[in-house]
Amino acid sequence: MKVIVTHKNTDFDALSSLVAAHKLHPDATPVIGYLQNKRVQEFLRLHKDAFKLVGIKEVEWEKVTDIIMVDFSELSRTEALEYIPDVTKINWTIYDHHPEQKVDVNPVYAEIRETGSTAGILVKHLKEKDITLSFLESTLLAIGIYSDTGNLTFPNTTSDDARAVAWLLDHNADLNIVGEYTQLSLQDEQINLMNEMMAKTSIEENGKTKILFSSHSIDKYIPDLSVITQKLSDFYSVDITFVAVKMQKWIYIIARAISSDHNVMDFMREFDPKGHKQASFAKVKGDNPDEILEKIKQNLKNLGKSKITADKIMSSPVRTISKEISIENAQKLMIRYGHNGFVVTEGDIVEGIISRRDIEKAFHHGLKDTSVKDYMSDILVTIKPETTFDEIESLMIENNMGRFPVISEGKLIGIVTRTDILK
Repeated sequence: MKVIVTHKNTDFDALSSLVAAHKLHPDATPVIGYLQNKRVQEFLRLHKDAFKLVGIKEVEWEKVTDIIMVDFSELSRTEALEYIPDVTKINWTIYDHHPEQKVDVNPVYAEIRETGSTAGILVKHLKEKDITLSFLESTLLAIGIYSDTGNLTFPNTTSDDARAVAWLLDHNADLNIVGEYTQLSLQDEQINLMNEMMAKTSIEENGKTKILFSSHSIDKYIPDLSVITQKLSDFYSVDITFVAVKMQKWIYIIARAISSDHNVMDFMREFDPKGHKQASFAKVKGDNPDEILEKIKQNLKNLGKSKITADKIMSSPVRTISKEISIENAQKLMIRYGHNGFVVTEGDIVEGIISRRDIEKAFHHGLKDTSVKDYMSDILVTIKPETTFDEIESLMIENNMGRFPVISEGKLIGIVTRTDILK
C-alpha cells in the first residue's frame, strides 16, 4: 500500500501538495492529519469530499510499504510518524521546498529545491505529463502557491512558481476563491494580540539592516501568529523580524527576512527551527519569551561578526604616501585629509605604515625634516579581502596595531582601521 502524507499544522501548500502528488501518483492514498491551520479547516469543511482525502486513523498502516512525503523532509514533523510500525521498512519519496531541513530517511527518490512552494514543484510535473485537473483542483493548487509565496511577492518565489500559476489559470483556477483564502486578514483576537505586541516592539539597527523584535505572553493559543508577524514586518518596514509569544505552555518563535542575504535560521539554531532561511518558525517550552529574543540578539551579534569580512568594512581607495617625503609634509597631509595614519608605498609595493603618533614623536625630537622611511613601521601585517572580522580583531590585539592594509593578488585594495572595527 502506498500513501501520501504531509506535515503537522497543515497549511495550503501542504494540502495542495497532497492533492497534486495524488494526481501524479494515483495509486497512492492522500492522508490528512488532524492538525490543520484554521483557513485549511474552513476550506475542507466545504470541499473535503472533492479530493478523496483519507483520515490518518483510517489507514491500515501495517500494510503501508511506500510513503510519499510532501512539503517536509523531517519525520518528526508529521503526525503519521506515530502510526508507522517500522520506518526502516518503508520506501520513501520526497517532494519539498525546504532544503534547510534535515532529511532523516533514505529516499528512493527526492526532489528538494529552493522554490516558493512545494505545489509549484509538483505542478511542473503535472504540466509535463499533461494531467487534467478539475477547476477546484487547479484553484486549490493556486491557493497553495499564492499563500506560500505571498501572492508571488516573497523573495523566495521563483519563475517555476509563476509559471505554475499561469498553467493553473489556463486550467480554470478561480481567482475569486484564491483571494478569499489568501488575503492576510485578522480576527478580533488576533488584532488585539497584534496591538499588544506593538506596545512591546523594539527596532534595532545592525549597519544598514533594521531588525524588529516583539514579544508577548497570553494564556490561550491564538492561531496565525505568522500572519501577525508578516503584518508587523510590513507596518514597520524592517529587514528582519523576530517574534516570540508564549501561549499556554509553549513559546512560539517566528522569523521573517525580506532579503535572501539574511538567513534567519542561522540565528535560531538552538531552537531547532523549521521552514526557510527567510521564513522560519520554532516552538520551545518556557515561560519567558524575552529571554528567547535576548538569545537571538546575542546570536545576531556573534554570527553577524563572523560573517563580516575585510572587503565589507575596508576603506577604499587608499591614500598612500612615498617613504621619501618629509615628516613635516606627511603631517600636513594628515591634517588636510583628517587621517590618523598612511600606508607608505614605493610604486605598487607596500613598504610600511606611519601613524600620527610616529609623526608626533619625530617632531618631539626636532626631526621634522627627516624622511618618512626613518619613522615608519616596516613590521607589516597585511590581510586579505576574505579575512573575517574576528580574525582582524585578534590581529589588532596580538600585534597592537590599529590599521591593516588589504592586499589582493599583490595589490593594495583597501585598509581596515580600528575605527572600522568599532563601527
